[in-house]
Amino acid sequence: MDMWWMRMWNRIIGKPFKEPTDATNAKNRSRIQDLLEGDLTDFEQTLVDDVMLDEGLDNIFSRHRFLAEGVRRAVAAWGLELCAKGPEWHSDTVSAIMVPKGYDANEVISRAYHRYGLSLGAGLSQMAGKLFRIGHLGDLNELMLISAIAGAEMAMQDVGIPIVAGSGVAAAETFYRENGEHILMAAQ
Repeated sequence: MDMWWMRMWNRIIGKPFKEPTDATNAKNRSRIQDLLEGDLTDFEQTLVDDVMLDEGLDNIFSRHRFLAEGVRRAVAAWGLELCAKGPEWHSDTVSAIMVPKGYDANEVISRAYHRYGLSLGAGLSQMAGKLFRIGHLGDLNELMLISAIAGAEMAMQDVGIPIVAGSGVAAAETFYRENGEHILMAAQ
């Protein structure tokens, strides 16, 4: 999450960002809605008015869930696993993708950045080198994530991870095309 969104989250919610659970989503939604018109800079207020309020919080959350599912379909098509061990733990903000044993996720991240200009997140602490992350939070759409999925695929292939070229892109593309007609960003 970039610094603007961190500041926005901290200002609106009043505590550091933490992935909300279903139980806290309703409470947070209400608080966000109440505070969105609060003490923001003119620039931040313009973004909120022009983007977030136009799209609506329920639509934003639905779009993030939809985009995340496309990434999850790509991961399944690669034959890889998410760090989250079950659907109840899946995040609609970021997907942490485990690399097979014997491979270093840091090599994937480095290759993606240096060869393709793609920034992937790294695993932290005990997960360092074991996973990379694809984010799907913010002002994104399907095509932006297809690009990230394609870049991750190319980087994984470049470092020798045995995946089928195009498999993740095809899986995500199919999901997005078959399920996304109703998902539009505010600017659309």
